[in-house]
Formats: sequence, structure tokens, C-alpha cells
Amino acid sequence: MGRSKEKTEDACKEIGPNAIPVIYDLNNLAGIPFMIENISKQNQIDILVNNAGINLKKEFLDVTDEDFL
Repeated sequence: MGRSKEKTEDACKEIGPNAIPVIYDLNNLAGIPFMIENISKQNQIDILVNNAGINLKKEFLDVTDEDFL
């Protein structure tokens, strides 16, 4: 998963023929359920990397969707 189509596809080629690239920008909060639904349709998920992060000075449970925008 990533925002750069080329980099994500290159990484999948290195991993092997069963790797599936998923390109998604987590700033689109409304599309997250659709993305999760598509990922969950795979027969088996051996590795899933959700690489998104920001540096917030908040407790985990105090983080809101708006903090990611």
C-alpha cells in the first residue's frame, strides 16, 4: 500500500507474483471502508503493511479523524 503507484508496484515485483499493490491516500477518510473491503476479499493475507503515520502529542485514545487531515 502506498501513494506512489510506481514504488508500490516495484516493491510488489520484488516480493513476488502473489503480492498485490493497493494504492490509497488515508486523507480520504470516507474511502477507508471500501479499501478495507477490497483488501479483505483476498483468499489469504500473509502480510499487510499499513504504513501511515504522523507525530501527534496526544494520547492514542484522544486522536480524532480530523487530526489526520
